[in-house]
Amino acid sequence: MKMNAGQRKRDLEREAGLRHKMHRGQRSHRPMSSGYEKAHLLAEEEWQAKTGVRRDARLRVQGTDANFYHDIKRRDGTTRRTPLMIKASQKWPSFLLVERGKVVPDMIYVQAHVDIHTGRVKFLGWMRGRDVVEYEPERSIWTAYEVWNHKVPLTKARKMDRLYARLGVSV
Repeated sequence: MKMNAGQRKRDLEREAGLRHKMHRGQRSHRPMSSGYEKAHLLAEEEWQAKTGVRRDARLRVQGTDANFYHDIKRRDGTTRRTPLMIKASQKWPSFLLVERGKVVPDMIYVQAHVDIHTGRVKFLGWMRGRDVVEYEPERSIWTAYEVWNHKVPLTKARKMDRLYARLGVSV
């Protein structure tokens, strides 16, 4: 049964509210902007629609768990279950940011731009965690909190076409 747009919007708002409340009072609770959680949910839904892989919708506090798990073919013909995390931004990002101490070496990090008003999502680039850590962490200047991020220029991130090809996704 297909969900109508009004119901989808209510479900997104409810889940965004639950995510926000779950982190309240924790050191990691620092929403960067209004609609922060909704932006991530919109990006996750778009990734699910694009790849056909269901997102892991469990509510988790750590912030280091994957949103998706993909079976990726390796050069030797075998497949490997690979975790993937969507990083979403409402402002057009110049960097893929991953917090110091939370990088998972085998994780694929995908940067997305999300317009929460239109629901438009654009995936901009990706990188594996083991490559993210090659970028020295920098203190975030956008928050009053003491947050250090590995800051990967999107010009250095891998192109989305390459990831889509590895996942067998036609765009």
